[in-house]
Amino acid sequence: MTTDDDAAATAAIYKRLYPRAYLERFLHEGIRPDGRAFDECRPCSSDTGSVTTADGSSLVRVGQTTMMCTVRVETAEPDLMRPDEGFLIINAELMPIASSQFLSGPPSDDAQVLASRLRQVISSSNMLPLRKLGIRRAKAVLVVYVDVACLSFDGNALDVAVMAVTQALYSARIPVITFEEENNRVIASASLPREPLKLSEPVLTCSFALFGQTVLSDPTDHESAQSRSLATVALSRSGMIRYVLQSGHGVLQADRPHAFLQECIGRTKKHLASLWQTID
Repeated sequence: MTTDDDAAATAAIYKRLYPRAYLERFLHEGIRPDGRAFDECRPCSSDTGSVTTADGSSLVRVGQTTMMCTVRVETAEPDLMRPDEGFLIINAELMPIASSQFLSGPPSDDAQVLASRLRQVISSSNMLPLRKLGIRRAKAVLVVYVDVACLSFDGNALDVAVMAVTQALYSARIPVITFEEENNRVIASASLPREPLKLSEPVLTCSFALFGQTVLSDPTDHESAQSRSLATVALSRSGMIRYVLQSGHGVLQADRPHAFLQECIGRTKKHLASLWQTID
């Protein structure tokens, strides 16, 4: 008699040797390997303020992908070409403990791509207007450092990272900062209550994979690797589309070349409506 352990071991071997066929067999039965429906996202949990040495922090887990984000704020002189604008610096790290595919050392190409896409989402949404980081024109501005670290990984790093960044920025509290003209210096108050960053409307993203003619919401690492097209849609809390990214060949039907993106946008609006309530 075959035990459950034997069956699990056989399935794991089959998945490793025939990854595409493994996924196809599940999708043919109308279900995904982890038991989700095609349009179902993984469970989400989040927490803020766990890193007490940072000005803001968050820990977000979606399925088996976990991201930690910290926010630090410092002061600096502005760029001469943009005397009223501060700076936003985003770094991402895919840690070896998260997955065997991540190695220690300098930031990998995948980590740099993640950081770049995070910057694109945040800048295109104008969630953190750089003009609101000014302290005194041509004298002093704020520099916001956002550091994201992947602690565990099973696909869809961008969505989890965006959620972590959004929560960390909105939970951040910084000292009241003024500019002293007489001594030409920045003063950070130690007596006044800390204040939040001057942020605009928050955004979140939803990502999708197209496998054959099937659109999979919140794809795992295995599902993404076997799919021919990936897409990410960013929406503001009011439902405005702020960012769209697609890679690969996203076509569901020859007579509807944009059907994949249309499906992704529709699903994003439905999913984020409930997700905002989860992370509030």
